[in-house]
Amino acid sequence: MARRWGNDGGPHDPVCQPWGVGWSNNPASPLYPADRQMFLTAPLDVPSEGIDDEIGYDNAKHPNHWAYQERVIGFAYTSLIRWDYADQVWKDTYAPASLTELTPLAQPHRLTFCAPTVNECDPERLEHPGDYPGYPPTHCLRDDLMCWWHAPINWLPSDWDGCEGCGTEFRTYTTVEPRPLADAIYDAQCSTAGLPTGVRIIDDVDSAVPLGPEGCSRTWTTGGTFELEFQPYTNATGTVYPGKVDFHQIGGGFGGHFWFSHTQLAGGNAHLKVTGRWRVDPVDAWTRVFVHIPDHGAHTRQARYEITLPNGATKHRVIPTNYEAHTWVPIGVFDFRGSTGATIELSNFTLDGGNGEDVAWDAIAVQPLPSKPDHFVVAMGDSYSSGEGAGAYTHVSNQYGDDEFKRNACRRGANTWSRKIHLAGAPANIGTLADQLHPELDYHLIACSGARTHNLLRFGTQNAFGKPAKGQHHELPQLEQGFLDENTTLVTLTIGGNDARFSAVLQGCIFNNPIVSCESEDYILSGNDDGQDFVDPEPLYQYEPWLMENRVKPSVAQVVDQIRDAAPNAHIQLIMYPELFHATGVCLAGLLPQEVDFLNALARTFESAYTPLNSRPGVDTMSTIDGFRGHAVCSGPEPYLHGVK
Repeated sequence: MARRWGNDGGPHDPVCQPWGVGWSNNPASPLYPADRQMFLTAPLDVPSEGIDDEIGYDNAKHPNHWAYQERVIGFAYTSLIRWDYADQVWKDTYAPASLTELTPLAQPHRLTFCAPTVNECDPERLEHPGDYPGYPPTHCLRDDLMCWWHAPINWLPSDWDGCEGCGTEFRTYTTVEPRPLADAIYDAQCSTAGLPTGVRIIDDVDSAVPLGPEGCSRTWTTGGTFELEFQPYTNATGTVYPGKVDFHQIGGGFGGHFWFSHTQLAGGNAHLKVTGRWRVDPVDAWTRVFVHIPDHGAHTRQARYEITLPNGATKHRVIPTNYEAHTWVPIGVFDFRGSTGATIELSNFTLDGGNGEDVAWDAIAVQPLPSKPDHFVVAMGDSYSSGEGAGAYTHVSNQYGDDEFKRNACRRGANTWSRKIHLAGAPANIGTLADQLHPELDYHLIACSGARTHNLLRFGTQNAFGKPAKGQHHELPQLEQGFLDENTTLVTLTIGGNDARFSAVLQGCIFNNPIVSCESEDYILSGNDDGQDFVDPEPLYQYEPWLMENRVKPSVAQVVDQIRDAAPNAHIQLIMYPELFHATGVCLAGLLPQEVDFLNALARTFESAYTPLNSRPGVDTMSTIDGFRGHAVCSGPEPYLHGVK
């Protein structure tokens, strides 16, 4: 508390300075009219059509006549209003508290926070502060107006008996609903559509009754429990949990409720970590796991689910979540055999964290299978494997093309060739079995259009071009997503074409780009073809044989070796590139016959470079040249490739 020495504006105590609520927020300040009534409750100066005359809504035209705290109290008893264009009437924006008398006890007298012994404010005196010429006469006796309030105060009458004269708030909450019940803003997912029969569901809130009007009655079999863990942080005042500040709940999602937070980087932000943990009741079986992604509040492309098996081993799966629709996503089949349960965890920590994207904790579902599936298939690589050009892309992999931050152009589609494979002894092709959630198959498509070898590699490594491992469109590199393990039986792969800049070569030939020379045996490609420099002291590179032999081939071999390390029991099928054009004719404007011959020869160059990889255990390279013959661009009634548009 500052001590005033005199009336001449002399020095104050240098040690104990004023503290507390500032003078500008004190109702005693002359900045606010002394005869003002309670904010928004005085009669209107001029009644407005459609607004209750007993409510002083005109006060909202000049809110600066009330201190901030007075405005808050006024808004508690009088809702903001807006014009409803559908019903053509003014409507409240929220349900206010009920007012039992015109000036409820919540509103203190304007001189309540004015006491000489507390803040050098005297209700009996008015002075002109020396430091503020022209300022209105004020009860604050300090020349610097630092009459800051910092003491406890009670302005209730001595005969107050509890609630008589109090306002009554209008509040209707359930135990998990964060806002007053009203019309549903977000639709809930109440059905189990998209799940097979026999699943057990673990929701983020275990409630047998609907969670508000947008909630769902439980019609499913539960299979465990959900819990939240907030990272503790200890400071001078004790232990706190900072992650709770940015942790929210909202309606919608499966069952009518889910939790969400925002992505954070692990380094330096450990105290902001929030972990949701689903504990799965023992199932003693190989089990397929699904996670429910709500139609809002789930944006991150790096949701990392950590799975701890009953035997203590751990797995992980990293998926994009911006489906923008209620979606059950199968993340894999796991060995949940044993008498104890498994756990599945998801935190708000991502490698591209920075409080920019939402992480959602909703429901999971588990499906016990009769036995271990015969086939665990993962499709990896570039556009030839993602299904680019064949359409039917998942929304999560084909969105926001004009927004670099939100954009995902992996374009994974239902018509990708890996789904057309018919496994030996299987009753249908992979795509059909995957759509049926067949118990003998676990299939995942993680290929991404435009992928180069460094987009597949494990962190901490780089390809022969010197490019370190990096994902695409804020996803992790394909080998870091966790879908390969000792159970994987088949990996399908196309990779290397983008490292060789084949698309840049093709465009250069078609559009006569000066950075390339489309003549057989003399192909030259600039190191700056698409903004991605080759890492080499020479500015230009001859395609045959230097680029393929010294950059592309070792980079592809590195990918194959890392796949083998991650999936030691898998058969790796490396598919080579087809000849794009019909050998005897030209149908694309700008391409000369010799250029067609040259471009087709590039496909054969890949074959000669990749074939030696067959010597690696469990690796097969497969030519597509014969299979595409007669189905090239512009050739025949059934082309397998789209022309350049």
